[in-house]
Amino acid sequence: MIEGGVHESGLPYIALELVEGSTITDYARARGLDLDERLRLFGVVCAAVEAAHRALIVHRDLKPSNVLVTEDGEVKLLDFGIAKLLEEDDLGLTRSVDHLLTPRYAAPEQIEGRPATTATDVHALGLLLFELLTGERPFGVQTTSALSLAREIVERQPERPSQLARGLRAHSAARDLDEICLKALRKNPEERYLSVVALADDIRRSLAGFPVEALAGA
Repeated sequence: MIEGGVHESGLPYIALELVEGSTITDYARARGLDLDERLRLFGVVCAAVEAAHRALIVHRDLKPSNVLVTEDGEVKLLDFGIAKLLEEDDLGLTRSVDHLLTPRYAAPEQIEGRPATTATDVHALGLLLFELLTGERPFGVQTTSALSLAREIVERQPERPSQLARGLRAHSAARDLDEICLKALRKNPEERYLSVVALADDIRRSLAGFPVEALAGA
């Protein structure tokens, strides 16, 4: 928000930044970005989401159309319209209680009506990473039924990204990136990365040639 207040007529208002750009997936496709460039953009998105989490805000609706990239390559995270302040429950766990979502980019717990947490945003980032790596969504590509889509999200394991993207298959970090993506997309929130920082750090370790958390015990 740039400015907010009440007009002299008594009407409340807010002024927002006008962002002109392309969705992150369209930007990567149109520019022909290589894998490293796509992962750099993804790292910027992770940093923005982590900043929200530090402020105890879970976005809950991360998807390509809410991540724009301007002509000069600046990443903008948009639409906190259904974001929720995290609350402390009696066990000291952070949680969110509403069930607003975009079905194709929802996590299993959102489909099932369970609380959204920071792990829900980790899952959404896994979906975004999958699209950046493959150009495809892992769920709901061939279904027009809401019930079938929900069943896929809750029950079906996604394919390994390298099975869908020839360019990724030939990359030295292909196995790492497969496992990183699939860890972020695990059905059980507790089995995903514990934070967005952990997800971003694993990608950095992979590109630097260091062992990644996602492969521990694999």
